[in-house]
Amino acid sequence: MPTEWADAIAQGLASMHVDNARVVITVNFVRTVAELTENASYATERGGGAVAAKTVTRPGGSVVVLNYNELASRTSADIQRVLAHEAGHILIDARGTEETSGNRDSSEADWQWWLKALGAQAIVELRIERSLADLGYPIAESAVPTAVDHSLLVTNLEVVNAVIDPGSSDPRYFHDAILTTLNQVTKLLAYVVAPLTGTASFSPSQLSVDGQANWADYIAPTWPQRIALWTSIPPAVESIPIETWRTILRESFRLEQALMLDFGFAFENAPEGGYGFYRRAGDDAFTERIRRARAQTGVELD
Repeated sequence: MPTEWADAIAQGLASMHVDNARVVITVNFVRTVAELTENASYATERGGGAVAAKTVTRPGGSVVVLNYNELASRTSADIQRVLAHEAGHILIDARGTEETSGNRDSSEADWQWWLKALGAQAIVELRIERSLADLGYPIAESAVPTAVDHSLLVTNLEVVNAVIDPGSSDPRYFHDAILTTLNQVTKLLAYVVAPLTGTASFSPSQLSVDGQANWADYIAPTWPQRIALWTSIPPAVESIPIETWRTILRESFRLEQALMLDFGFAFENAPEGGYGFYRRAGDDAFTERIRRARAQTGVELD
């Protein structure tokens, strides 16, 4: 390990008051994470972007896995920021009461649990990034306007492709595709919202014309509600009482349910048991989404 890496790792962890952590640096990132999580299907995601690090919770404590192939070209400051973020996961993991698992209500249908878990994962990222903003770290690369613009383009393309994909005649295949996109969007918004309580600012007017249209279509309707909830949540360095955390998760479920409806879809419990997944946006909305996708990519979509 290069000497500058050791210093950056130590400084990143120390900035979040983590003084004892196991860190693994590997060129076989996916395989290492799969082995530690015992999840053979683990793969890097995030809209095709590379994952720089992942913190895995183990019986003996958290393990930070660093992707050498992704970080080798990064500066020491970048590596320090990555470790500070992962230290936030270590703090939350160590408390053991502010993650997703163990917080499913007995009355929840599967789809309600999925949306609650999706929101919880985004809130964890939000809380960590807020702590980093409070420490003066720069905003995440994914939260700068050009990156948000690109992510919204990908969002629109993925939603359009899910609708026109013949495989979406299978409702489970269809809702899995939409949930995957929704998960990526909520995590993106966590990185956008996190620094907004400080001096940083973000405005949809910083986006391209099509980016602003995508924002107005998918994000704007629930944006005030999201800001109100998310800015009320403490940063990762502060603990949250378990009942307060569970209340936050229930509110988060309703927020993500509303976001899914803005995407044009809804889960509904069936009277005879089970649930259904339905498209709720009209043809005009999807015609306009297809037009934007064609304009931005030059690809014909049917």
